[in-house]
Amino acid sequence: MLKLLGQKGYPVDVPGGVNFLFRSAAKADLDAPQGAYIFALILVGELNGVNVPESILPRDEKAALRMLEKASFLGFCHAQQKLGTAYEHGTWGCANDPQLSLHYYSLAAKQGIQIRYRRLISGDPEAMMGLSKWYLCGGEGFNQSEELAYKYAERAAKLGLPHAEFAMGMAPSQRS
Repeated sequence: MLKLLGQKGYPVDVPGGVNFLFRSAAKADLDAPQGAYIFALILVGELNGVNVPESILPRDEKAALRMLEKASFLGFCHAQQKLGTAYEHGTWGCANDPQLSLHYYSLAAKQGIQIRYRRLISGDPEAMMGLSKWYLCGGEGFNQSEELAYKYAERAAKLGLPHAEFAMGMAPSQRS
């Protein structure tokens, strides 16, 4: 990323940065799955602040999906959350599949331990909100559950996700 973005005093070198990210993605493993995830985002033009010309790296949704799946398989919660969204909305070349969306959101919600306010809270908040929305409405292969919808929205709100905080502000209390 130093070369791609020209950080820490390095000059911008887009081809060099893409080359290093490609190598990182190819060698991604349990200790370093991020390269596959970042390379996937670049392949579909979704990495914020980075514009790689197609003459250097053509857009390739199929290759991007393979990299996203690789990062997900290696336990990277952001990739799992992104796959949950892709299967929810039918993007990234994925068919709309509520059960796969729920699966990937569930994986991501269990990952990424964070420390906030001296307490351990685990999970990806965007994935938790994805689960909350699915459980609020129900879907093919799983039932609606207001209790689970509330639980996941509350967890996401505790992690500071603004639209989860809004949902909790609007939700009727589950405590009696």
